[in-house]
Amino acid sequence: MKTLGNSIRRVPPAAAIKILRRGFVLPTPAARLIFKDILKPEKWHRKWIYKVPWNQSWWGGWIGENVSKLDHEGMMERVRQADIVFFNVHGGGFRIGKYNMFMDTYIQWLRTLKVKFNVNAVIMSVEHRLSPEYKYPSATEDVVHAYDHLVNELKVDPAKIIAIGGSSGAAVILEMLFITHDPSMFEISVDTDAGESTDALAPELPRPASLIISSPIVTDQTTSESWRTNTKYDYISQFTAKKIIDEYFDESTADLPPGASRLLGIADLQTGYNAFLPQTLLFVGNKEVLRDDVLDFAHKAEQDGVPWETICEEAVHDWFNVREVVKDKKILERADDIFADFCYRTVIGPRHAEERSFRRASEGLAAVPEEPQDDVTYDDSSSEDEFHEALTMSYDSNQSTATAITEDTSSTSTPSTTSSSNKKKSTMTIYV
Repeated sequence: MKTLGNSIRRVPPAAAIKILRRGFVLPTPAARLIFKDILKPEKWHRKWIYKVPWNQSWWGGWIGENVSKLDHEGMMERVRQADIVFFNVHGGGFRIGKYNMFMDTYIQWLRTLKVKFNVNAVIMSVEHRLSPEYKYPSATEDVVHAYDHLVNELKVDPAKIIAIGGSSGAAVILEMLFITHDPSMFEISVDTDAGESTDALAPELPRPASLIISSPIVTDQTTSESWRTNTKYDYISQFTAKKIIDEYFDESTADLPPGASRLLGIADLQTGYNAFLPQTLLFVGNKEVLRDDVLDFAHKAEQDGVPWETICEEAVHDWFNVREVVKDKKILERADDIFADFCYRTVIGPRHAEERSFRRASEGLAAVPEEPQDDVTYDDSSSEDEFHEALTMSYDSNQSTATAITEDTSSTSTPSTTSSSNKKKSTMTIYV
């Protein structure tokens, strides 16, 4: 008997949008049951999944070709040998979702890179605590912990990491980058047995090589023009948006002052994006309700000097991940090519340039004869409840340290505009 998850992959996009729209308005327990079935990996996906239970740092799984039968050391060796490591955070409005919820999409990413550039990549797909049981900033805390683990415990070079996420997952990644670029800006008061102390909300962490985001939630406002014009097309509604905000944010965090650490307040910044965002590739739908807010956010980041590319296609929310909602499959083929080119250009290209530069320097040194010279000065320039409870109890008391790798157990779109600033080396390419 086919599951609903298998069925939705085969229904027309219009029907898939209706299923998603109805699922998102359900009460959270019912929505989780529905989406657990919708998003359940198929049998053939299993060989691509290496599950990671809660280990005091993160939980979720590694995704890569034939990783299911690897032991721990074998998996860690795959991570070490990978050309690119994706740090992925799933979407789901902070209230639903799993690390393996878009396996068709994840596998396509890896295959495209392998076929087009012979690049070997793996995905660290991270889970986080869900609302309404766990309020803001629980998801951000979990994702910061996981990224800290990847960089400082697994010793993965940030120059080969690409952070990637869609919808609420993209929102969490944006805040993670925001608060870890200068943790001193964001401090929280913690009550301890010795009295009140002030701690940084997150450790300072290096930026990844690049960022890929799809339909990020960047504001809790629903007043832009695209909310009025695109509700009839999208599976995200005003009711869904209100439910997401009400369930994830406490009333005490609803009216934080400007500049306070607030997940959906990053888009309110007028400047400063260049301080925490790496070069970025954005996918957004021309028929989604979030379109105008997302494009406004992208414009401000690009104007602030962030190397930026925006791909806007005739599709609805998070189409780059939720591929069942895309009618014109050429859109996905084009997007995958752009995705692969961006990954190669931001991770592999710089590495090859450094290697060529090193070889030229070495060859030049070998060819110089040893002759007397004048003095010259040079400049050297599982049970979710159990690990959720364990995470809540241990988060504030545990700090990550640098250790070795010991992790246990709908017509074809055409380009319309290309703009660039003469003063800043950044680009914005929009397909509509």
